[in-house]
Amino acid sequence: MTPVVFLRALFILFAVLNFVRANASPDEPLRREVPGTVRSNSPFLPHEFMFLADFKDLMTRHWNGVRSYLAERGMQFLPVYKLDYVSNFSGGKQYNNVGVGNFDLKISGTTDKLIGLDGFTFLFYGLLNHGNKPTEFIGDNQTTTNIETPDGGFNAKIYELWVQRAFGNDKGSFLFGLHDLNSEFYSTESSAPLLNASFGVGRELSQTGQYGPSIFPVTSTCFRLRYDFEILEMLVGAFDGVSGDPQNPKGTHIRFDSQDGLLWILEVANKVDGQSKIGIGTWRYTRDFDHLSEVDGSGNPLKHNSHGAYLLVEKRVQENAVAFLRYGEASTATNRFKSNLAIGLTYLNISFGMTQATLGNEYKIANSTSVDNETTWEANYEHSWAPGLIIKPDLQHIQNPDNLNVDNVLVGTLRLQAEL
Repeated sequence: MTPVVFLRALFILFAVLNFVRANASPDEPLRREVPGTVRSNSPFLPHEFMFLADFKDLMTRHWNGVRSYLAERGMQFLPVYKLDYVSNFSGGKQYNNVGVGNFDLKISGTTDKLIGLDGFTFLFYGLLNHGNKPTEFIGDNQTTTNIETPDGGFNAKIYELWVQRAFGNDKGSFLFGLHDLNSEFYSTESSAPLLNASFGVGRELSQTGQYGPSIFPVTSTCFRLRYDFEILEMLVGAFDGVSGDPQNPKGTHIRFDSQDGLLWILEVANKVDGQSKIGIGTWRYTRDFDHLSEVDGSGNPLKHNSHGAYLLVEKRVQENAVAFLRYGEASTATNRFKSNLAIGLTYLNISFGMTQATLGNEYKIANSTSVDNETTWEANYEHSWAPGLIIKPDLQHIQNPDNLNVDNVLVGTLRLQAEL
């Protein structure tokens, strides 16, 4: 199948599905949650922390009553496996097809039912990744599949392990432990169905730090405060400045080194009747990093701080459609990309988006490049094929991939997701 035929077929599929589902119930969720789950009444739990209300839509159902038994005692298990088959149809470094896999095991609970201690929740999140690195033959920088890891291959680890304590009549909470920054910060639900990694955390933030901030696939220890001021929600987090062990990417590594410093992040958001969200955030590392283009008298790079800010906007534009806008900037003295702009729309189970990562002047000077940005356009559709089994065809067109001297890229991905 040629890229043109694939493109036409995909958009014909979108048109047909749009027509068929035009009269769908207005109550159908805009973002598809794990079947049979509901969010906690408390707004202060990270996004991955959900309580199973029913197990009939999961592949393995009730486990002969074991799941219900555990739920009555304040615990739940949720295994999820994702498999992406990625094909480069045109452009990039070379034509290729590879598979990328991701297995999640989340064990969460509340201590009130488990041990009679009120106000505490906890999460254990095991992660196993395997497969290849599509970026190597696509040649992009923003990453077309959000389950690709920088090192590739087989890797198992504890991804999150935290305990949370509510206070102030559940208006606030403290959290401590290994934690994914993006499960709460810099997050927009309507962009989550898109596969490109920059729809999760903007490239201007995900590029930072010695080994990236505390996001997939490596997290760090943090202390997080969250509080509801009724009109506004506030989040403050202090994360270890170096995630994992840069010298040993395999397995779980928790380090406490004063030279790592901290990553401070603050976000304030206003949600209006569930119809819209406006949030602003700012972040800063306490340690300094090498300047990209300036050196001292001995030729050693000068040191400079790394900091930035971002804006999040979500708006329900129709009964079944939510639009989003995300924009972030980072200091250019130490960071390759100065900004990331992402816009898009989710309509029922169909999602469209554009993400653009723009280079900073210091990087352009140091690398003698005149290319300004990498821009990716994405569209996909999510379909529940069977109980607990989801299929998602995805198409991305990448302009100026990683600012290399290669043609623009057309990438197709087929995601299979099993909720066990």
